[in-house]
Amino acid sequence: MCHGGTAGLHLETYEQAMAGGNFGPAIVPGNAEESLLVKLQRNGHPNSLSSKELEWIELWINNGAPEM
Repeated sequence: MCHGGTAGLHLETYEQAMAGGNFGPAIVPGNAEESLLVKLQRNGHPNSLSSKELEWIELWINNGAPEM
């Protein structure tokens, strides 16, 4: 999965990120382990986040992924 036109996943807005893409939801509020966004980052997706950035994303998702 990759974000952009071919995968249908857009991350420019909260609504787009929560809507997911052609491969389903990228973010599962309350469950970082099941979130495709986290799974891909852990598996060395190109342009992966730093470990600290990923830690913050996981914390945000596990806390319900509220709009900020």
